[in-house]
Amino acid sequence: MGDSVKEFMQRIIDYAGTFPPAKLPLDQAVIRFVEYANSDKSWMLGPFVIPTIDLSRAHSLLAKNTGLIKSKTLFFAPLIMTDLSSADWQQSLQKELDDIAGFLSLSSNYELAQIELKLPIEYFFGEKGVKRLYEIRNTVESSEIEPKLIYVEGMTLNSWDTRIPPFVRAIKQSNHNSRSEPLIGLKLRTGGLTKTAFPSTNFLAAVLQTISAERIPFKATAGLHHAIRHYNPALETMEHGFLNVFSALILAMHHELETDIITMILEDQEPHHFSFDGGFCWNNYCVERDEIVDLRQYARSFGSCSFEEPIASLAEMELLNS
Repeated sequence: MGDSVKEFMQRIIDYAGTFPPAKLPLDQAVIRFVEYANSDKSWMLGPFVIPTIDLSRAHSLLAKNTGLIKSKTLFFAPLIMTDLSSADWQQSLQKELDDIAGFLSLSSNYELAQIELKLPIEYFFGEKGVKRLYEIRNTVESSEIEPKLIYVEGMTLNSWDTRIPPFVRAIKQSNHNSRSEPLIGLKLRTGGLTKTAFPSTNFLAAVLQTISAERIPFKATAGLHHAIRHYNPALETMEHGFLNVFSALILAMHHELETDIITMILEDQEPHHFSFDGGFCWNNYCVERDEIVDLRQYARSFGSCSFEEPIASLAEMELLNS
């Protein structure tokens, strides 16, 4: 395994074992997360994605299994459940932030990587969305927690809208004005349990090109269990590959690619077109190892209910040591 594979895949998989399609019971997901954190593939493991309402139960389970915990630090990504369009959203959000703070105080092994929340689609665009974005940041900054990232997901965002670039620019401006953590990033669904949950390559390419231009943190979630784009006969649809998605974004940033080339990367089903040899290349578009490290601050991670399937997919491509 080349070092560039390690740089490309470092902490890239946010483990979401309680979510579909795996939908494991919390006790099983917690134990698996600890096992993954103890494993020789822990360098690929990001935080445990967990609804805030499950944090206290997770601590109880961890407290009963302290003998299993070998990692000094366990990273968490609480999923905020507050309805951000409700009249009392700030009070509700503050309570969830307090719950997160209480959880973190229970063990020095717990560390907060990020928080994640969903914006109703009507709040994702225009002045209303920008205003809510700043209000969310101010609420988090005034709380007792210090996440490195706040990911916002646009509910049902799966088709192109000309209002997406202004909202991404608003995220960038918010990050620039703050000049400190937490940074705000965009979380985008790249699949799901039905064929309609998978966004088109044209839509995804347009979003990635926008993120490439504005340089904001990006997280994908759902549907990325395999490295390379492939056909899923059960859903009768093409599924995106995580290697396609993240190489497309990294190369788009490095080479200032237009959407047609980004789309070609996303649609490529040939594993041998993706190579790691001191750096990373897709066909003739390459990036050096140190630049991968720099660009991964924007091409951050993807959420997956399986940690093992993405690893197996890379092993099939002979990109990992056995």
